[in-house]
Amino acid sequence: MNVIIDFYPSRMYAAGCRASYSYGYVSILTSAGQAIQSNYFVYDTNPSNFVHFDSLAAGTYTIKFQMSKWDTNAVHDFDIRVYGSQAVTLSVPTP
Repeated sequence: MNVIIDFYPSRMYAAGCRASYSYGYVSILTSAGQAIQSNYFVYDTNPSNFVHFDSLAAGTYTIKFQMSKWDTNAVHDFDIRVYGSQAVTLSVPTP
């Protein structure tokens, strides 16, 4: 399974607007909440962050995406794309 995280494009910020970069990580958890593969770091300096999770048996998994640091002026906007060799069903938990 491949997970791609795209951040708000840096070219959309005015020159000098950003003081730093933003970063976080991606993990995949089993239905019991156990981390299978974790702490793949993603940065907004890379427009598309590609994370590959391999050898996953059929089942229910949770993709956890957590930002550790946002730049002060960062737009907290991103999208996540998921691709797999078989059908992948996505659901968003209710907060």
